[in-house]
Amino acid sequence: MRIERAMGALHRSFGAGLAEFFLSIGRARAAMKAMRRAVECMPERTYYTYRLGELHAMLGEKQEAEMRFCEAVAMSPEDPFYHYKLGELRFRQGRVAEAISSFEYACAQAPADDFYHLRLATAYSRGDLPEEALRMYRRTVRIEPRNAAYRYLLADHLAAMGLEDEAQQHYMLANPMTDYEWDYVRRIQARCRGDLEAIGAAPDEDARRPLE
Repeated sequence: MRIERAMGALHRSFGAGLAEFFLSIGRARAAMKAMRRAVECMPERTYYTYRLGELHAMLGEKQEAEMRFCEAVAMSPEDPFYHYKLGELRFRQGRVAEAISSFEYACAQAPADDFYHLRLATAYSRGDLPEEALRMYRRTVRIEPRNAAYRYLLADHLAAMGLEDEAQQHYMLANPMTDYEWDYVRRIQARCRGDLEAIGAAPDEDARRPLE
């Protein structure tokens, strides 16, 4: 009983940190239990609710993950990060129209964020909305005009739409590209094809964090 009380106090004080520790040593279920306790103790912390959803997603519990992501969006509707994460979950399930809606919310909340706009461009492309995708690729390049990968992706989309002259201009501006940039382009092209196995975990996704 004394040990249980001590563990209860530990969960209340360090629940989220304990969850991350358990996750780091491969104990996903223990991490889930600790994060759930953190949410119960501090229900106002949107990030804890989101992280609980992430743990559900890691364990393949997609319905529970989406429920938690939706809760996070409702708790912090002004934060583009949670809209993006909900959209990404839906995109990877092939629910492109719903993903587009979430990415549009993210872009509305972060109009100068190239990452969210590129995600919306790829969703439009996957959803067979070429004009909308072109508009979003252009906007992404306007936000980050020095990004060679963005220019190459814009050029590819222009070429696919038969706009060869403008495409060639952007191809020339994009080259030469580094190996990392080529890999990034290939992963984004895989998104547009819906080849989810080829997407992998984009390292720049880890750079995005919630506002809180």
